[in-house]
Amino acid sequence: MEPKMALRMDLRDAPVGSRVPRQVDAIVEIPRESRVKYEFDPPTGLFRVSRVLPEDMTYPVNYGFIPSTLADDGDCLDIMVLDSPPLQPGTVITLEVMGALHLMDRGIEDYKILGRPAYLSPYERDSADPDPAFLKIVWHFFQHYKELEKIPVEVLKWIGREQAKEIVRDAHERFRKKEPVEVMGDAFQ
Repeated sequence: MEPKMALRMDLRDAPVGSRVPRQVDAIVEIPRESRVKYEFDPPTGLFRVSRVLPEDMTYPVNYGFIPSTLADDGDCLDIMVLDSPPLQPGTVITLEVMGALHLMDRGIEDYKILGRPAYLSPYERDSADPDPAFLKIVWHFFQHYKELEKIPVEVLKWIGREQAKEIVRDAHERFRKKEPVEVMGDAFQ
């Protein structure tokens, strides 16, 4: 019996949402409190286990990507989901852009956008900045999560909502134009 061919959608090409850059759709790869790092695998359209973190380390947020964006590292823009219970890989959630964590990963500039679910009331979404203690936890996590692999990561600073929206806007525009991105000396197309 011949295997059936399944249609595969490249989730990186899914819509970014109609209110970009203030509000974006995100695709979750890693549930909050998980030690397992899942990554979307475009050739199969599935989520693949990339690695498992040490026992004392878990993702402090749901983590994924913003489709229809192209970041400086050649991938979709990363996003962290604030104020949400753990979500399963492949879940799409609409988020209000709140800010971003700026870091260097393997010597390449990287941004982790921070978003709050749009289903929250406007008061919950817009009135309060993220808890400073929570921001320290996220900072610490990203400073140390690749240490055992000996991959250098340097967390630089938190940036505000307006600059984060500019990063989202630029990454979406780069995706739309399919501009090549220099990644470790090679052009990514």
